[in-house]
Amino acid sequence: MTRKRISSDYLYDLINGVLRTEVLKASLKLDLFSTISQGLNSAERISKARGWSKEAITLLLDSLSSLGFLKKKEDFYSLPKTSEVFFVRGSEGYGGGFILSVIDSEVSERLVEAIEKGKRRICDVLEEEFEVLWAQDASLESRRHSRLKESLWMWRKAGIKPEKKRKLLVLDLASGCGIKSFVLAERNPLVRIVCVDRGVVLEVARKLASKLKILDQVEFVEGDILEMDFGDEKYDAVLLGQLTYYWSLDQVRNVFEKVRRSLKEGGRFLLHVSMADGKLSPEASLDAIFCFLFSEEGRLHGFSDYKRILEEKGFLRVEKYAPKVLVAYK
Repeated sequence: MTRKRISSDYLYDLINGVLRTEVLKASLKLDLFSTISQGLNSAERISKARGWSKEAITLLLDSLSSLGFLKKKEDFYSLPKTSEVFFVRGSEGYGGGFILSVIDSEVSERLVEAIEKGKRRICDVLEEEFEVLWAQDASLESRRHSRLKESLWMWRKAGIKPEKKRKLLVLDLASGCGIKSFVLAERNPLVRIVCVDRGVVLEVARKLASKLKILDQVEFVEGDILEMDFGDEKYDAVLLGQLTYYWSLDQVRNVFEKVRRSLKEGGRFLLHVSMADGKLSPEASLDAIFCFLFSEEGRLHGFSDYKRILEEKGFLRVEKYAPKVLVAYK
């Protein structure tokens, strides 16, 4: 009988992943990608201009090159397109601030404190001071190609097929860049989308809609979802993005009631969010920790919680089609 050998390879993969993150973190804190974009494209030039250690900056530049964040030819470095778009301050797709807020947020210290002392040191990411970071997140999301395929699958599972050219009015709550609902408008000129989010985030959605040539199919509404009214029997479908795990169940009840009233008979409510059911995926487990530590009401709610509330509010059928996709039918 062959004895199974226990391998530590996955631990070294984890350690190396952390070190890669630290390299990127140092580069963003130094605003190194912006520096290179300005023509300071060698260790010699950078160290002289910034007064930095040539030996240390050479190590960092070479590491970034090995990881694909930079290109190197002889002693000179240049930016691949992805680094130019995402890491150069002032570029349309800059997301360095948001990335730093996630990887430099003292998650381990906050988690240890919550466990040992039984209380959370909250830095509420839903507050206005974080608006710029949410806009950067939306900008990164607008270029997330995998989201297109996922979104089309989600709509089709809900019985809303973009290839059927019929009129649809869709309310996209916490729309972010709008990519999840824009896949419908892009394929069907009869679809109209109402995006609701923060003003700075909606500017990102507006740019994406313009790029996709669907700007005349989209309305942008700035507002607080917890406070605003959605109207009565207006929409064929309502989509709510990854926000409910920042809310209490009472807040969820309030919004679900408003969603039900806003839907026409036969309308569908799509909820796209990680849920606390069974064995959590790595993504869901990390979402659970993040929302617990960085919002006042943060908890990962289960499908059973959502289903119970939706049925209480009068939805006829509630189905879970994937770990993050729930559809309720009015």
